[in-house]
Amino acid sequence: MIYLVSNTPSSDESVKNLNLSQIKFYDFSVDLANFNAIVITSKNAIKALEQNSIVPKDVEIFAVGKSSAVQAEKFGFKKINVSSSSYGDALYDEFKDVLKDRKILYLRAKDVVGDLDIKLAKCSQNFTQIVVYESIEVTQNLTDLEDNSVFIFTSPKNAKFFLKNYTWRDSFKAVAIGQSTAEALKFISGVRVAKAQSIDECIKLAKTLL
Repeated sequence: MIYLVSNTPSSDESVKNLNLSQIKFYDFSVDLANFNAIVITSKNAIKALEQNSIVPKDVEIFAVGKSSAVQAEKFGFKKINVSSSSYGDALYDEFKDVLKDRKILYLRAKDVVGDLDIKLAKCSQNFTQIVVYESIEVTQNLTDLEDNSVFIFTSPKNAKFFLKNYTWRDSFKAVAIGQSTAEALKFISGVRVAKAQSIDECIKLAKTLL
């Protein structure tokens, strides 16, 4: 069995959705015209703009993950850069020269892995970060998990909530959507990371592990 530990369900009938969290968007306001670079590490950052009826401007986006970039394009942004690796620090390493001394806005989650915010602050004196969403735990009846299953984790928080409610077994295998999520699972041997930061890519990889 393949279990998808995510608040975003899959329509793949061979995958069982295990929703242990939900996204809470914060109320905020910001004039995007005051910036010429926006950094995002999740599509939820763009959804937070939508939730607050903030209109997209002609600002360059620097995104981690294809799903983040797709969400930004759907929202109306035109100039979108995607890091070659699904990791916040990798985005900084790849674009730090471009971001140097830019007016940077970092739209982020309440809890983050890594120190991307610190690096961006050193990169530019015109740096602003806004916490626009958080992942909160959802209480539900526990599911009986099948042995020899593959679990797809789509965020560090989902990994945390899973391990709070379930005991990891030696017969289980893990797939992480990105490097930050893999870091949250580092006590598990043999964690595989999807080639692209998308649920479809994770499912494709998980099917090869059954």
